[in-house]
Amino acid sequence: MVRVARSGIFILYFVVFVDVFQLSFMWPLVPQIVQGFGKGPTEIGLLSSVAAVGEGLASPILGMIADRFGRKPIFMVAMAGCCLANVWTGFAEDYNWLLVGRLFVGILGGTPPVAAAYISDVTTAEERGEYLTHYQAAVFLGMMAGPFVGGLINQFAGWRIACFSSAGICALNFLLLFWLPESLQNAESCSSCCRRSKKAPPAVAAAAAATA
Repeated sequence: MVRVARSGIFILYFVVFVDVFQLSFMWPLVPQIVQGFGKGPTEIGLLSSVAAVGEGLASPILGMIADRFGRKPIFMVAMAGCCLANVWTGFAEDYNWLLVGRLFVGILGGTPPVAAAYISDVTTAEERGEYLTHYQAAVFLGMMAGPFVGGLINQFAGWRIACFSSAGICALNFLLLFWLPESLQNAESCSSCCRRSKKAPPAVAAAAAATA
């Protein structure tokens, strides 16, 4: 088991917070944005749900890739992608462009299972419950702060600036990830072992434990 400093765990919590923040900040803005593009209630519902669909589809895949190649590379690729996806959304000129942007925000933001697996990698069974509780707190804080901050920025500067602000937070998070130690010592052997034993990969099992 890899042991990391408490500062590394706090970086992880911030990764989780930003992941959820950049997914949720647009929730209160969706009706205004969609109506500005001349669309109605159906399109509002679709735009509201497409990021969650992307996250749901991507989470198990990102978890399996993280078991094979390591947690840190997945975090870095996902956070860089979220930054670009939010910039794309901010420059959207029509509804379909906006829909694609939000879909990719969801796909690239599907890293909470990877974060749960990271915690499992670096904690003992006795410690794990406490750290997973803090992980859940980071999720809920992101879910709470995202809509509030998104609405506040929209009120004073518009929804496009809110998207660019979210991209800036993702960029800061990407830089912080350089100080996050890798938690998986031998990702390839871990993946091979799981295939041979037909057990769930650690990222999938950790995500299930975190939501139990």
